[in-house]
This record gives sequence, structure tokens and C-alpha cells, in this order.
Amino acid sequence: MSLDAIAAVLHHSQAVGTDKVVLLGIAWHMGEDPEEGCWPRISTLAKYCNVTERSVMRSLDNLVELGELEVFSKMGSAHRKDKQPNLYYLSLACVNCTGYPSHKTKETWEWD
Repeated sequence: MSLDAIAAVLHHSQAVGTDKVVLLGIAWHMGEDPEEGCWPRISTLAKYCNVTERSVMRSLDNLVELGELEVFSKMGSAHRKDKQPNLYYLSLACVNCTGYPSHKTKETWEWD
């Protein structure tokens, strides 16, 4: 689990509703090295969101269109080609943040 990935989604994603919950589910599966991506199954993401697998697939398309996610289909190793998981990379990052949990931008951050 990468708290940085989860924080980036919470504070910087433009996604709403199911799309954002799907993105949070993907962030939950990210490791400490974002270059490695992650491999959650669509069925797992559907359980997180309490929606159908088809709804998750629509959300994935929306997130790719927003530019917040990269999806590489059927990249995992599995015995059956139809059971291979997708590989996901978040395209979000904390840019120009103070580094504190509030995620204020450096331009607007002031000492209290």
C-alpha cells in the first residue's frame, strides 16, 4: 500500500463518484515504487466500490480519458489468457505541494 498514492488521489484527482473510488482502490494496491504499477483484478475493484465489473470498466475508461491512469491490458502472468490481470499506473502525483497532509500548494501555503 502506498499512502503517497492514496493522498495524491484524495487531494489531486479530478475524478468523482465511482471513478474516484476505483482510483483509490488502485492506489491502495500500489507499492512504494510507483514505477512498478499494480495488478488488482476488476472483480476486486468492483467489490471495493459495490458496483458491477462493467461499471469498473467504464470508470477505468473515464480515468484514462482524464489522464489520471494508464492501463495495460492482460499483462499479468496466468495460465489462461482470459484470466490475466491488467497492469495499472497512476498518472497523478503530488506536484508543488508542501509535503504536509493538507497538500496545500507552495504558492498558497502560509505560516500560521
